Amino acid sequence: MAIPKLKKQDVIDALKFIDENGVPEHNTSVKYVLVSENGKKYPPKYVVAVADHLANGADISTESFNSVDAKDYLENMGFVIEEKQQEKYSS
Repeated sequence: MAIPKLKKQDVIDALKFIDENGVPEHNTSVKYVLVSENGKKYPPKYVVAVADHLANGADISTESFNSVDAKDYLENMGFVIEEKQQEKYSS
């Protein structure tokens, strides 16, 4: 498990980056969302990957950690993480 060392400001910068650039389809969240102060929702793993990219120059990759690690890490920094409501499909 390799969540990079980040500061809270790195995560805030990542949210701004995502607001400007969007989230690639393959990086959308399945289980959790980070909810910002203004109510916007972000995929936690992608937020950590972007923050690592901005702070440390790393490639934007979510390969080295899982969603629970990203969720716990961001919650420990004081961010609000919610479990996504799973959509029920009826046939």
